[in-house]
Amino acid sequence: MAAAAGGEAVCDVLHVAARLLYPNPVCLLGTVGPEGVPNFMTVSWLTCIDNDGSVFLSVNERRCSAANLLASRRLCLSVAVDGMQSLLVAVGSCHGAQEGLPKSEALGIDCCLPGWAGEWAAEGGPPAAVCGAAHVVVEVASVDTQAGHHRIVGTIAGAWVRRSMWAGRTYAVAAEGGHSDASELCGSPHDEAADAQPRGLLTFLGSRRFGVVRPAAAPRKPGSDKRA
Repeated sequence: MAAAAGGEAVCDVLHVAARLLYPNPVCLLGTVGPEGVPNFMTVSWLTCIDNDGSVFLSVNERRCSAANLLASRRLCLSVAVDGMQSLLVAVGSCHGAQEGLPKSEALGIDCCLPGWAGEWAAEGGPPAAVCGAAHVVVEVASVDTQAGHHRIVGTIAGAWVRRSMWAGRTYAVAAEGGHSDASELCGSPHDEAADAQPRGLLTFLGSRRFGVVRPAAAPRKPGSDKRA
C-alpha cells in the first residue's frame, strides 16, 4: 500500500501506529466468525498503552465478537468519524446476525482487507470496514476476564489511514463543521477526491450519544505573551 511520502490515497503508518489510537476513538471491531463469516461490533473502551504498539480494549464476553477474537486471536479496528453515528448505533444494537444474514450484510457494511488492500476474504484475516478513516490490525497477546468482560492486551500488527485524514504525524481532523451522514465515506480512499476534507473523530458519551473530537489551538509557551 502507498506511503504518505508518495501522496497516495492511503498511508501505511505502522511506524507511528499508536498515534491512530491516541484520541481513544470509537471504532468498528472486525472479526472472523465460524465458517469464515465477517462480524463487526462497536467498541469505545480502547486505548494504546505505549508507543510500541501495545493496545488495551475491553469487550463484553457475551458478544459474538468476543468468541471470534478468542478463537482467531486477531481483530481489526476501523476508526469511525463524524457522520457514522447512526451506523455505530445500528451495529451496537445488532447481535451477531440479523434475519439470518451476517451483520455486515444486514447493515450494509462493505468489507475489505485492512488497508483497503482489496476485496475481503476470510483467509485474509479480520475484516475492515471500507468506510473507516483508519484500519488497525491487532494481534491478541493476553486476555483477562473479569466482571463479564474480556480485558484484552494486544499488539498492533498493521496500521493504515486515509491520506485525507493524515497530517504526517497526527490525524488531520476537521477543525470545524459537521457531517450528518457517511455517504462520502462509503467508497475506498482510492476513489476519494484529491481535495477530500478530513472529519472529526468520535468519542462515546453514553446513551447512544457521541461527541466529535476536534483540534484545539496550539498552546502558547509559558511567558510568550509577556511584553518585553
